[in-house]
Amino acid sequence: MRNRNVVLADGTSRTGGRRDQLLTENAIPEKMKQLADELTHQYVVTYGRPDTLIPPQRFEVSVTVPGLKARARTRLPSGKS
Repeated sequence: MRNRNVVLADGTSRTGGRRDQLLTENAIPEKMKQLADELTHQYVVTYGRPDTLIPPQRFEVSVTVPGLKARARTRLPSGKS
């Protein structure tokens, strides 16, 4: 059980996702509506740079509109550099 929780916690934070724990099945319909709303209002932002430049050590993404959230992977998918 501990390993399962570690995988779920690390997996969601490293991929820019999140984990919601519902205490009752009555909460499922509202959470599904919220999820559908989030999925239909997503944007994909691609960061690019010329190959000749030195890559940055880190960069930061943020939003200025109250109530909005920016989520991002903290690691590249395997096989990417």
